[in-house]
Amino acid sequence: MFVLISLVVVMFSLILMIYERPYYQLTLEMPYHQFGSMSSSMWFTIISMTTVGYGDSVTSTPVGRFVTVITILVGAYIMSIVIAVQASLFQLNSQGKAALVEVTEQKSAVKAIVTALKYQVARSRRYRLLQEDEPVD
Repeated sequence: MFVLISLVVVMFSLILMIYERPYYQLTLEMPYHQFGSMSSSMWFTIISMTTVGYGDSVTSTPVGRFVTVITILVGAYIMSIVIAVQASLFQLNSQGKAALVEVTEQKSAVKAIVTALKYQVARSRRYRLLQEDEPVD
């Protein structure tokens, strides 16, 4: 999963850097460093994928905006997969808890049966001892 996320981040970062850097170089509308390096493009991609959106960098070209929308949708999809996997792990955990409760109840039942058997053995021994102690006429 980590490899997939890394590949998606690098791919979208490269696309944004390719399409946004020339726009900022020609217009000088915003500082060039926004999409001038791979690290700043990756920062924008990760922030967009997690749907945080600090607003410190924005895309201006139509291709850049389209890639940003796709990045946000892919990020939401990946997050939903991660959440679904976590939920299934918790569900398995609750099934495990139910199995543990059942085993504990069975152990309690076995302990009760063993205790009852020990009591029965002790009672029959006592009865035999009482029978032996009585004088025979």
